[in-house]
Amino acid sequence: MTKNVPATPPLREARASIRPARQARSEQSLQKMLAAGRALIEEKGNLDGLSITELTVQAGTSVGAFYRRFENKEAFFAVVQEAVLEEMRETMQHIVATEAVWHDGPATAIADRMMELYVRNFRENRGLFHASLLHFPAREATWSPVRESNVRAMELMLPLLIAHLPAAKGVDWDFEARVAMQAIVGMLVNIILNDPGPLHLHDKHFAAQVKRQFRRALGLPAH
Repeated sequence: MTKNVPATPPLREARASIRPARQARSEQSLQKMLAAGRALIEEKGNLDGLSITELTVQAGTSVGAFYRRFENKEAFFAVVQEAVLEEMRETMQHIVATEAVWHDGPATAIADRMMELYVRNFRENRGLFHASLLHFPAREATWSPVRESNVRAMELMLPLLIAHLPAAKGVDWDFEARVAMQAIVGMLVNIILNDPGPLHLHDKHFAAQVKRQFRRALGLPAH
């Protein structure tokens, strides 16, 4: 059974900040703005580069329509991020519920699948994550979409991985798995922000290397 992770206060605030639609056409306009905004943020990777005029042109709406629903760009950005997080949550829950590997194991297969999903999420949302990390500096923020998506993923997937790890005296697998994930997520965040190399997010062998690193951190066979 999967577990729904409650919305954190920033998510509730984002949800509450959006002004209600008065009719179905207004709701359609909202969805068009959110879709256009997500695409533009992904393309630009920076909230400062998001133009309300460009957004409304792409969405086929108007600047006035935007400000009838959102106080400013920051409020809009928060709602876009919430929508992406909800999409990720639903996708992860569906994957875990429908793929046999999560319940049948072995641990190496679960670990590999986790890394495939992490790499895919960072690839598909690179621009949005970059904008979010710039907008929510780690030293100041208590929440960001990157952190929130990681919390949700670990809540869902780590217990299934731990259930298939071999019992070992004195080993706290929950702690060990979280430390291993901390290293992986830190690497992915560094790539999003700095991309130092030698491997890059879209390199052909990147996912395979991430899998090997995660296996090694857990003491699992590398191949």
